[in-house]
Amino acid sequence: MTDYNTYELSTMDSEPVELFKFECFDVDDNVTRSWYYCNYYEDIVYDGNTYLAENISRTELKQSDNPDENQITVEIASTAKIISDNIISYADENIKITVYRQQALTYTNTIFTGFVVQFQMNAMTTKIGCDSGLSTTRRPVLFYIYSQQCMVPLYSDKCGITRADWKKTNSCVGISGTTIYFQGEEDENSGYFKAGIVELADGQMRTVQAHYGNRIIIPRPFRDLKSGDTMYMFRGCDHTKETCADTFANIENYKGFPFMPDRTPFAGDGVV
Repeated sequence: MTDYNTYELSTMDSEPVELFKFECFDVDDNVTRSWYYCNYYEDIVYDGNTYLAENISRTELKQSDNPDENQITVEIASTAKIISDNIISYADENIKITVYRQQALTYTNTIFTGFVVQFQMNAMTTKIGCDSGLSTTRRPVLFYIYSQQCMVPLYSDKCGITRADWKKTNSCVGISGTTIYFQGEEDENSGYFKAGIVELADGQMRTVQAHYGNRIIIPRPFRDLKSGDTMYMFRGCDHTKETCADTFANIENYKGFPFMPDRTPFAGDGVV
């Protein structure tokens, strides 16, 4: 009986082709964006998707009990669309990768599934770091600490502030890297949106790192924001007792310890 393993184990008839599927999903598990490539000399249609012939390769698969070793690096031409779509502004969604191995262009086996964790672009090719997902179980997680400032994220359930109540609609009038110029705020309101949120009509969001007059700075650019686009901007919070009480009238949900001492009573060291 001829099957995938027959070809895979053959020293004469084995002619493997690999298919690389990259997909993003929304909360309803619908594909929002996708890229399909193969290392064959022509395009291949598999499971209803066309895999474009591309100069693409990967590092060796490892079977290990150490989750940190269950990773691969995919190398592809820097001209590929997945690179131009993500290298300037990395995808807001998780990019899932599935690698298939085909024999005789008929028999197919899944050899790797995981998520894209890094793009490393060079002049001719770009390396895409991919993780099986198992290593995430060993990563440190966020936790609350004893602090004067509130540790609860603004607009979260524990915060209790309704985001829509602090929404302002503005228009983008210019972009320079991670700086966005907008129409709607005057200089005296600088800082209003610092540590707040800016959201586009398609749902992309960024934290506001700084706000000066009619411009804000975000950690990384939006994929396709242009002048004239509508932006929804939400006030920020410095997580102090004064802001919680005076600005948001939300002191009952304040999760900091504002009356803790600045110095320990033992050695006089600062309290972190």
